[in-house]
Amino acid sequence: MKKQAPNTIPPLLLLALVFFCASPVSAQETINRNALSFSAGTAVPFDEFAYSRFTYRAGFAQPGVNLDAKIIHYGKRKIFGIYADAGYAYLFFNEKRYLAEYERIFEDEGTTSVTTGGYHFLKAEAGFLIRTIAIRDTRIILQTGVGYTLCRHPYLSAVNSYWGVVNTVNSDLDLQLTGTAGVRVEHTLDEYTGIHLSYQVFACKPSFMDRESYRAVTFYLPVRIQNINFGLTRYF
Repeated sequence: MKKQAPNTIPPLLLLALVFFCASPVSAQETINRNALSFSAGTAVPFDEFAYSRFTYRAGFAQPGVNLDAKIIHYGKRKIFGIYADAGYAYLFFNEKRYLAEYERIFEDEGTTSVTTGGYHFLKAEAGFLIRTIAIRDTRIILQTGVGYTLCRHPYLSAVNSYWGVVNTVNSDLDLQLTGTAGVRVEHTLDEYTGIHLSYQVFACKPSFMDRESYRAVTFYLPVRIQNINFGLTRYF
């Protein structure tokens, strides 16, 4: 008896099925043009804002926490985009170093005590971003923006048992124009979700009123902060 040849798919037909029916293997190809991201991390002061000696415009700021929420819209090519951002940062005041400076000045004359709080920053900004080509569902995104930040200086008081009250600054608020620039590394998990690690430099120069001074002086504080955040991105 003559054996019947097994059924086979012609090579050209198989190639056509693969070409027209196969789905993309990279999640980046299905990313939508809009994204919403949330992140949290640490805020690290630098330059004069982090100085812990009695020098001009020293801020005595220490690292704190940073929260951020951002909504993004990309263009047709998904390379250039715009964003709106809202964030909050709290930085601790270096009370220990501030007290050490007064003890250095007064030496053994009396005992000094310091009462203070921390710096608060509430920002709202808008800006532009550029996305690079994805490699294994991971890409680098550059961003820069401008906006306004509501800055709060902490209450500050230093009292010496021998000299009495040596310094008092009431808490004060100021709204200032601010600028940011940064980079984020974003990895896409699936069509709708991604994770990212970001680094951003934040700068502003708020002015505060020292109403406890004998002539109510105004002083400027050059704020410089590095924000390092980890977060979640949702595409839609």
